[in-house]
Amino acid sequence: MKNKIQYLLLLPLLCIACVDQIEIPINPEDPVIVVDGIFTNLEETQLIKISESIALESQVPIPVSGALIYVEDQDGNRISFTEQEEGNYTAEARAEAGNQYRLVGTLPDGREITTELQETPESFPLKDVRIVDTLVTITDESGDSRRIHAIDFYASGAVNSLEIDKYLRFSHETVYQIREDFCSPFVAAKTCYVYNDVLAEDINLVRIEPSNAPVGYNKLVHRRRIDRTMGELFGLDLRLYSYNKKEFDYWENLKLVFDQNGNITDNIPARIEGNVRASDGSEIQGQFAVVGKTGFIKLVANADFPTIALPVCGIPGFRPNPRPAACCSCLVLKGATLVRPEFWP
Repeated sequence: MKNKIQYLLLLPLLCIACVDQIEIPINPEDPVIVVDGIFTNLEETQLIKISESIALESQVPIPVSGALIYVEDQDGNRISFTEQEEGNYTAEARAEAGNQYRLVGTLPDGREITTELQETPESFPLKDVRIVDTLVTITDESGDSRRIHAIDFYASGAVNSLEIDKYLRFSHETVYQIREDFCSPFVAAKTCYVYNDVLAEDINLVRIEPSNAPVGYNKLVHRRRIDRTMGELFGLDLRLYSYNKKEFDYWENLKLVFDQNGNITDNIPARIEGNVRASDGSEIQGQFAVVGKTGFIKLVANADFPTIALPVCGIPGFRPNPRPAACCSCLVLKGATLVRPEFWP
């Protein structure tokens, strides 16, 4: 349940349609600290990640261990975050309505980091998630198009009236279940839960303006191809975060970069400034945000949609041939664990 956007240092596009190859100098000896954290209005485990920027050829962020991390309110009261695993700092706490909070901390090299105080935004309702069995057109790496069956997940929520602008971002994690076959009389078959097996999707934002009439959203938040991973039980753990405007603007700027499709009219990528500052004026990437949060769990079984999807390991009389290795050892799957989700039936 670890999903996340990896912060990369975005380099300017130096040339369009150049004939000569251009070598872009990258200095791996000069990494930049990246902060990724939110502080919600729910009593739960709050998480702040501290890492170093990664080289373009790398896909694994470098965690920063040994920092002192706090969240401080407008009166100077501090909540201490403990490093549970390398680079991950957690606390059991919540942002109280009417209070302001900021991130303060000391990095292992002695630099102090901080953000400005932020109000605690009020949550916006997330009332329902419905599914639609649909046909979509996809284009593979060779440029060929084909039609596939997929499940679209639509989230909805509304209020009777709204006095101020609301700045919302959807985030989600996925999990599906796989039961092993009885491959050996000496080994008990296991049930695995596979988390976040597909790459992160587009940044999903909603801006709602004030209104004296009912106002809300009906938003496509996830699309899942119907395959064997949908044959047993699939879960969507959807979260809706309500931001202050300045922190929401950061996500809008990120979205402008990630949504580009290679046209000549695209904006030139650049470094996106976060809200964390260092005491020596050095660059800090990423963001810390105080947010309102609501959530919704959507469980989907094959009986819930018309397209037939057999389980990964099939059913009696309809077993896959050859049998996938995961049917005898489901932990070989990326993201697989024996830990049952709290919301699983």
